[in-house]
Amino acid sequence: MGIEKLLENIFITLEKGKSTPRHPFRYVSLATESHGMPFQRMVIFREIENNIITLYTDERTPKVVQLKENPNTSLLFYDPNKMIQIHLQGIIEIDKNFDASFWKNLSPKAKEDYTAVKKPGDSIEGFNEIAFDTDVNYFCKLKFNFTEIDYLKIEKPHHIRAKFSLQDNKWKGSYVVP
Repeated sequence: MGIEKLLENIFITLEKGKSTPRHPFRYVSLATESHGMPFQRMVIFREIENNIITLYTDERTPKVVQLKENPNTSLLFYDPNKMIQIHLQGIIEIDKNFDASFWKNLSPKAKEDYTAVKKPGDSIEGFNEIAFDTDVNYFCKLKFNFTEIDYLKIEKPHHIRAKFSLQDNKWKGSYVVP
């Protein structure tokens, strides 16, 4: 397969991950760094447009604090059935602009994720002790602008790996040794 076709397939697969329930790429590992220590967590992949992936979060989470300190980050997608890994590198912008129409369309359960009285990571007596205040929300978007792609497919007889970088608004790529 030519390198351009592989890049096209990567973007098609990412789009499927965003829009297909239970797709392995729907959940992605987000990596951040703070004071020389790495942090990773799973997040839900919500949107992709051009080279920007959007994630949702509570603006009070440690990841937002870490991203304010250092917006350089990476996302790691993995499909265990196809043995494909896609690693993206770039910069996250924290977008706290409130969109009332978007908020109105969220389910009540989804809204709970952004209306807890205590912030994520605070101690509580038990898992049923979370209080919500629906008059206030801490919703924000994380807009990940990626400029590097590292693709790996594990297969026999040889693994396939390729790297791409965005240069002058155009993707350049080549196959590399796995």
